[in-house]
Amino acid sequence: MDFQFIETLLELPEFRVISQVLQPRELELHLVKLIQRRSFGL
Repeated sequence: MDFQFIETLLELPEFRVISQVLQPRELELHLVKLIQRRSFGL
């Protein structure tokens, strides 16, 4: 897993808001989908 990518995303203002609204598990699923898209170039 690309932890540097995740840390960079979590520092963005929109992810600070998302993390306040979503439950931790929902946020995790959202991040996994983003990483998969990035990995496969989707």
